[in-house]
Amino acid sequence: MASSGGMDWSEVLERLGGDEELWKELATIFLESSPDRMPQMEQAMPEQDLLGVEKAAHAIT
Repeated sequence: MASSGGMDWSEVLERLGGDEELWKELATIFLESSPDRMPQMEQAMPEQDLLGVEKAAHAIT
């Protein structure tokens, strides 16, 4: 996988032991749950609320 948008996808895959199915499953989970958290992150960023951004980002499951 190529690097895109600051992410080295080959490194991500390597960290998952080369398990492409796991990578697809994790990406799907992220995409399905992130819309619930994006408003929280979008509100916290202009306020420079780093803790709020961190909490919202880490709550994505």
